[in-house]
Amino acid sequence: MGALFHFVLHHPESVDPELIDSIRHEIDAILGTDALAIVIVLGFLIVALPLGIAVAAIRRARHHARLRQHPDPLAPVDRP
Repeated sequence: MGALFHFVLHHPESVDPELIDSIRHEIDAILGTDALAIVIVLGFLIVALPLGIAVAAIRRARHHARLRQHPDPLAPVDRP
């Protein structure tokens, strides 16, 4: 696949090294943090977002299961 776009690139890397260095410098300047802190935050987000989605899906499934047991919206719902 890289051979298809070889004529478009001005260098052998997939991204422009000067551009990526400039972007890294700007992110460091804006956030005022080092690379380790960014890696930790991104790692946390990578783990937390799927877990949050899974928890929401489980809660929604339990809620719908309770609605099937008590189809009348005015009926009392047992809460644990």
